[in-house]
Amino acid sequence: MLITCLFICYSSTACSETEECISENSWQLGLAVGLGIKTNPLVGGDNIPLLVLPDIAWYGEKAYFDNLELGYQWINNGAISSESFIQIDSEAAFFNFLHPDNIFTSNTISGSDEYLDTPSEDENTNKVLSINDVADRYWAVNGGGRLHYFVVNSEFSIAAMTDVSGVHKGHQLEVVYQYKWQWHTARFNTKLGVNWKSTDLVDYYYGVDERDTDQKDLFYEVKGGWQPHLSVNVQIPFDEHLMWLVNLGYRKLPDTIYRSPLIQSNHIKRVFFGVAYRY
Repeated sequence: MLITCLFICYSSTACSETEECISENSWQLGLAVGLGIKTNPLVGGDNIPLLVLPDIAWYGEKAYFDNLELGYQWINNGAISSESFIQIDSEAAFFNFLHPDNIFTSNTISGSDEYLDTPSEDENTNKVLSINDVADRYWAVNGGGRLHYFVVNSEFSIAAMTDVSGVHKGHQLEVVYQYKWQWHTARFNTKLGVNWKSTDLVDYYYGVDERDTDQKDLFYEVKGGWQPHLSVNVQIPFDEHLMWLVNLGYRKLPDTIYRSPLIQSNHIKRVFFGVAYRY
């Protein structure tokens, strides 16, 4: 009902005159096909293949829909913009192979476990628990707000969000710096950011208690913490609609998560090489 209301009551949000922007009141449809993988830090969790990545967006005067996010823009004066939004939380993606974030990924490695970190015995990781043996972790829906500040080719943004679905009742904050530049025909987009995730959020997904096992020596409570991340996106057009696409990403997990019996790696890596078509 909310989606229908936004689509009927408002025209949505278009950005201005760059070739990556969408004309007001129009859809952007894209599809990338290639080879890629996102590593899964969970014990017993399969790495996620990235083979076909869809891109679906609609922007009008105020409202917008962009892959897994639906929002409404309140301010856009060129230098500053802000919006409210709801989105599917990506945290459950490692527990559920069919989670939408594994399909609509923005966000190098082989799928073999030999490339994952081997836990050390002094970090409470000599006792492990497979995700195949624990209770289900459910998807959550976040609601929040975001503020952007633009200068030349740079963008600073800060977003605060909370679980509006009541799954884990956690909160998170994200600060991101983004820089875009062009070299010959290649377009580069680099993002450097950090996420703070609350105890309620991370403990719901990575903590272990009586819902998961009767072995009390495996019980573990995860505390909230910061997760720095970096991503690089490269587009090389060779046609009006076609382009080569390279996407690389790295996220560092805090020690409080890494020490969980469910975790076997202290980072998440992502790589994708392919061809993208934008209609």
